[in-house]
Amino acid sequence: MMKNFLIILLSIIFKTLNVYGQITDASTKFEQHELLTLLNFEGNDYSQYATNFESTFETVSKFYDVPTDLVIIQYFSKELRPQYSFHAKPELSVEFQNKLDSAFSSIDPVFTTITNFQTTFRCKLNGGNKNRKAVYTPAIPKLRNLPRESYKNEPIQSLVAQTKNWAAEVAMPLLQLHLQNYEYVSPEIAVFANDLDLLLKDTTLSVEEKFDSNPIYWLANEQLKEAPTLLPTIKLFALVMDGRFEFAQTYAQIMYNFSAQESIIIYLLTELSWRSSYCAQKQETMSRKAIQFKNDNLLDSANNVMTNLFESNVKSAYGFAKFANFNFDSLNLKSQENIFEDESNSSYLFKLNPFSIDTIPASNKVEAYQNQIRLIIYDYFVDPRRIEGDYERFANRALELKSYSIAAELFRLLSNKSNLTEVEENAYIEKYLFSLHMLKIQSVDKIYEIKSKRRDKKLKKALKKTMIKNDRYKNFDK
Repeated sequence: MMKNFLIILLSIIFKTLNVYGQITDASTKFEQHELLTLLNFEGNDYSQYATNFESTFETVSKFYDVPTDLVIIQYFSKELRPQYSFHAKPELSVEFQNKLDSAFSSIDPVFTTITNFQTTFRCKLNGGNKNRKAVYTPAIPKLRNLPRESYKNEPIQSLVAQTKNWAAEVAMPLLQLHLQNYEYVSPEIAVFANDLDLLLKDTTLSVEEKFDSNPIYWLANEQLKEAPTLLPTIKLFALVMDGRFEFAQTYAQIMYNFSAQESIIIYLLTELSWRSSYCAQKQETMSRKAIQFKNDNLLDSANNVMTNLFESNVKSAYGFAKFANFNFDSLNLKSQENIFEDESNSSYLFKLNPFSIDTIPASNKVEAYQNQIRLIIYDYFVDPRRIEGDYERFANRALELKSYSIAAELFRLLSNKSNLTEVEENAYIEKYLFSLHMLKIQSVDKIYEIKSKRRDKKLKKALKKTMIKNDRYKNFDK
């Protein structure tokens, strides 16, 4: 039904107009994902508005006789009526622009429900401008850059807050609405979709407790064959809301590969990427500044910058690693407010992000072994010739790091790949179920006809053997 609605909507918007021979080559470009026309407006509001806009424009434009290339940008928001900006070559007459403004103001307004939205309407009037050197007046703004302007010069605290707020107020509501399209496929999905909002608002539970330890989450994951990355992406944005941007980006790297390229998921992951990158750039600048102060023997200044870096987001693995290494002897985690109490520095860091490349000196041979694995993972997803195989290698490394949740997600996705042999598929499923068992999730077993006890024992033994034979592990005390 959704697909049919989009086809109808796009046929309305993108059809070529030819009224009295004056309007040609008319089209509308969505500056955000086109699915937002369904998720971001009530019912059919946007479709009806688009029809009215087109009809109104045709009526007014038939009296304009100047050959013109015209761009009309439409701005939609929660509070304001649609706003318009006109860009043309040659520039529109004031009279015609006023007529368009007046006519558009008579259209029943439409409002977004979640986030701002823009469209760019283009057309040629009376054959269009024939002067190849002509330019649009005023110049057409780069709409994709508008949200980024508010990030550029903000302090780190503001960047963190904006990113978390965007995840909570825009990305997560859009994903929840998207999930509702599937909620009647199975009882598991219905239960999870209905309870998700309350689950996200529960401040007594960690992200791991809300998702990784939740049997309904994994059962619902099994049922969403049409959207296999939707629930992991929801978990990913829960991590963003928690401030754990680096771990979220690890998830994002996987979801990119296994999600449909034109999906709302890819759109949101792309939006997350540039937002979190601004935070990372600011953090790196602050870290370098602190080190420079320290090298110049300006210790108070160095400590102030590093403390500011850490306190701007205590859930940032990068910020914590830099701060902990900078203050390795004096850091007392028990004085910090966090969900991981009574942890060693290293243990706390890798609960923030099990795959953090920024490590803390190991306190035992297991940590030394796992730090080496993290450095190995750093080289994955770099060589295009081996990226496909890197996903399996990454999943196996996740098992070695005891990051069973991301291992389960990845082995599940790998098991659904096309052109797998039965042996390959079963091998992925076995590791997927092993990961769930290590998370104490037993309820998915009934879906598969693969015995578990022998498999679990064999995999545990193999993982332990790999660790014990590792040089970093063996030589830690030497």
